[in-house]
Amino acid sequence: MQIERVRAGSPFYRDRLGPVRTLAELAAQPFVTKAELLAAQADDPPLGPNAGAPREAMKAMARETEALVCLASTTDMREGFAAFREKRSPSFSAE
Repeated sequence: MQIERVRAGSPFYRDRLGPVRTLAELAAQPFVTKAELLAAQADDPPLGPNAGAPREAMKAMARETEALVCLASTTDMREGFAAFREKRSPSFSAE
């Protein structure tokens, strides 16, 4: 059941759902508020315990994002994109 997948992937919802086993029990649960989600995220950045992915995977994605941001800010990356858009060979400077 989908509830078990959510419980397995998210500590936030595992704690919140407790013993829910049926759709009727799920429908009886109170809504999650934005304040609850923000508090959970603040306690465990970057996405909190409701990310639905293992912590190590989240750390790896954050490192990859940082590397891409650094790469995207280089002169050669901008030149590569410009050359692609203009359908010409790039002229890299290795800076």
